[in-house]
Amino acid sequence: MLKVTQTKLITTALLVGALSLAPHAGSSVSQGEASADPHCELFPAPEMGLQVSELKSKTISDVLAEFSAITGELLMYSAETEAALAARSTQLLADLDVQPENVYSVMQDILIQNDFALVDVRRQDPRILGIKDLKSSERASIRESARFVPISRLDDYSNDSALIISTVFALQDLDVRTTGSSLRQLVVDPSTMQIVPIPGGNQLLMTGFAREIHRIAQILTSLDSAAGSAGERDFQEALLEAAERLGAETSKRDDS
Repeated sequence: MLKVTQTKLITTALLVGALSLAPHAGSSVSQGEASADPHCELFPAPEMGLQVSELKSKTISDVLAEFSAITGELLMYSAETEAALAARSTQLLADLDVQPENVYSVMQDILIQNDFALVDVRRQDPRILGIKDLKSSERASIRESARFVPISRLDDYSNDSALIISTVFALQDLDVRTTGSSLRQLVVDPSTMQIVPIPGGNQLLMTGFAREIHRIAQILTSLDSAAGSAGERDFQEALLEAAERLGAETSKRDDS
């Protein structure tokens, strides 16, 4: 009975946290020592920013050409995706003027808003990024291209909206099967997101878009901490307070 009750409570807290947590919320989810996988080496800031004018007449393919020129990234995509990139508008109404440190994240925002995903193909020279069309059959196999990111580095990927990643999250006090069952409520599209319990180590293998995975990890960090500090009597109150606290912290950051 207690396990069933906790499932309902965790589900409620996860949903409240997911709805209240902003995409760019910044609380840390790191566990353990940071490994040698620095984000700056994955997406190093180019020497110059991204500037594109007359966007109303330009396609995503046009903007990607500018992106490739300033970053040195080679782009790989299928003929079907190439046609889609050339056909879809950026949907931007003003000229684009992006600072070097924001070039990769802004390009990803443009891609994901137009149903394209980014995959890491090669990070050594020549550097290669893949583009996948989520409106095509490529969607079904997109998770196979996920880049593994150690949980200690997940904070670095909080602004990567179009990059597919996998990570392993270790639960300290929440039950992995109960939590995994509750998390299914947050999986809108199984093609782009998967959360698999690993019972032996009380861990969750999470795959999806980096920004979304980071958001879920933030919620789990807060709820796991609440579960560890609360007894059974106030377990419900602790979980819901943790979820509400995420929303309050987000509101403060948005107002500042």
